[in-house]
Amino acid sequence: MPGRSQPSHGRLEARIAAASARLHAKLTSLDLETVSEYNQVYLRADVIDTDGVGLRLYERLLAQAIANAAVPIEDVALVDYGGGHGAMSLLAKELGIGTVVYVDIYDVSCDDVRALATALDLRIDEVICGDLDDLIAAVRERGIRVDAVASYDVLEHIYDLEEHLNRLPALSDGAFRVIHASSANIENPRYLRGVMKAQRQAETETRSPRLGHKERDTLRSHRDIRLDMIRQEAPSMSPEDAQRLAVATRGLIQRDIERCVREFEQTGQISYRPDHPTNTCDPYTGNWAEHLVELGWLTTVAAKAGFTARVTPGLYLGRGGVPKRAGQAALNSVIRTVGRRAMPLAPYYVLELERVPAP
Repeated sequence: MPGRSQPSHGRLEARIAAASARLHAKLTSLDLETVSEYNQVYLRADVIDTDGVGLRLYERLLAQAIANAAVPIEDVALVDYGGGHGAMSLLAKELGIGTVVYVDIYDVSCDDVRALATALDLRIDEVICGDLDDLIAAVRERGIRVDAVASYDVLEHIYDLEEHLNRLPALSDGAFRVIHASSANIENPRYLRGVMKAQRQAETETRSPRLGHKERDTLRSHRDIRLDMIRQEAPSMSPEDAQRLAVATRGLIQRDIERCVREFEQTGQISYRPDHPTNTCDPYTGNWAEHLVELGWLTTVAAKAGFTARVTPGLYLGRGGVPKRAGQAALNSVIRTVGRRAMPLAPYYVLELERVPAP
């Protein structure tokens, strides 16, 4: 049940929108030279140069994450998971959320969010540079009772999604809510065409760096990297077998590639099969090139992990000129009316997880 101390949904949305307007004004007047080129690019594109429209996404995710919290906003503990440029964390603090924990695996972004928070006079309570296990260890050590977790465009980059969902309950012994939103909507055919083309390029082509490239991510062909790893693990393997294994291990990180090599040397075959025709990940880091997964599989795995789980379609933000905004408004109306069945029209999906431990 919604906490009695929380404002009504309408008042909560209005309060978040007001905080968003204040944050946008502060960011617009900020000198971004204190942060990396990587986050400068995305902050400008996602937030600053959008007249505040870009922040609507974070407004919606925050509202979904904390609407049912059993404590007032000032006592909520929110995790911004895979926080990137930090807009969600900064908005949460501008809103007045009591404890905000920012988590990201990229050390550059962790440094940037600290600098941004200082420049904006918004104190992020914890900045954790690491993954879920690091987060779990940190909140337990510091005695933080997590009420909500929110993320955008993070789920599709996590190497082992099943393990991630299975580990999430360890985040808190109490009730908490998770909002994982992702643009990797496998049910949207228009998105699917573009992302599968990009996956094929990442798999087979060595690309040139673009403005805002994350240094942590390779630009080499994923297949070529896997071939090098296989040759290093099994130098006596024939070139033909090494090539076949390089193709067959698409979607694996180095430790799992090496496991397949050992299996092949023992049996002449491997048991691993890619889960999709074009899914591919960086063999060094496991970072997926937009991992496409069946949405029903996500809810099944989450339910087995102890969550009440559902997937809902996201809404368009209303960017662009008048005709484009009108078209997006019409699509949003359809999405709201049709619900889950409108996923082929949606710009992103939201995995909503609720954990209520047994008394």
